[in-house]
Amino acid sequence: MLTHAGPLVVLPFDPSRLGLFALPLQGNTVTPVAPSSVLGLANAEAALNGPMFGVCSGQHLPRGNAQYAVSQCDTLSYTHYDASAGLDANAAHDTRGITISVVNGQAQSARGDSYSPDASVAVQLYPSLIESGQITASSDVNKDRVWRSGLAILNNGQLLFAVGQMPMVDFAQALAGLGAVHAGYTDGGGSSALVAPGESAGSTENRPVASWLIVKKSGLGDLFGSGSAPVTWAKSHPRAILWGGLALSVSLFWLALRGSTRR
Repeated sequence: MLTHAGPLVVLPFDPSRLGLFALPLQGNTVTPVAPSSVLGLANAEAALNGPMFGVCSGQHLPRGNAQYAVSQCDTLSYTHYDASAGLDANAAHDTRGITISVVNGQAQSARGDSYSPDASVAVQLYPSLIESGQITASSDVNKDRVWRSGLAILNNGQLLFAVGQMPMVDFAQALAGLGAVHAGYTDGGGSSALVAPGESAGSTENRPVASWLIVKKSGLGDLFGSGSAPVTWAKSHPRAILWGGLALSVSLFWLALRGSTRR
């Protein structure tokens, strides 16, 4: 289910299957959920760690990143909206990054926390990595080679979950090489995790996080079909990554055509 695409581990899927998962407490506060638990709790086919978050005040927590492992209450810092899940959290930073949403089954992107009132799902991502095919990630910051997670809209209309261990701008470039026209960052380091039944990628910390982007069940069956061959990706060379993007487009077109002939 998870596929190696050069330096990335990815999962493409139909936008209509995007969902959000969190365990609300009050307002924008939630109970953190670990990668090892999310698929069962969310009843999901796959999950990617959600946007950056904070910890609730009033807890006796260690300093630094160690606090995330033991926090019992986190705060959502960016817009999360999922009509079917009853999730509606407003942004603390309304002009940051981009918001990827799904309207009538189609993925859309807008700056800041903006999204259509007709959207079924919307999630704000910061920082922006790619907008209208142009890389927006800065090469001046986030230079560490740590785990990164992101959500992208591909040039064939599909959505893509992705994780990779690299500087931020390299992460954006790798996504662009796979055909991403819009992409945003969720979070990284020990929070980075992409999980599916029996497999995972990203940090091995199993850190609980505030929210998750999920692929709703039955979506992957619609995408891949029963017994269909997996997508083959190129290795991590810039030219090979471009061929990987072409392979993705061709493979997904073939799968969509195959699916239409079954109906």
